[in-house]
Amino acid sequence: MHPNVLQLVNLITSEIRSSADRVEKWASFKRKHAHALTQLLQLEGKGVENPGGLLGIDFDDDRKLILLNYTGEAHNNLHDMTEDA
Repeated sequence: MHPNVLQLVNLITSEIRSSADRVEKWASFKRKHAHALTQLLQLEGKGVENPGGLLGIDFDDDRKLILLNYTGEAHNNLHDMTEDA
């Protein structure tokens, strides 16, 4: 598991706790917390301008679970980063 998953989940759920919240708040949350997302995803110096675009979230409201997923943008960015290494 990534070492910052718990901190990432805590940050997200400090403002977004349901599917309805995600629909209403996710876009502004990603902009507002771009710096924190960059740090938590360990992207400093990697040239990622929109760290929130690398992460998708969803909720299982019945089970009170948050689901974290990499987006297609993340796949492309991470692929490019590993080729440059």
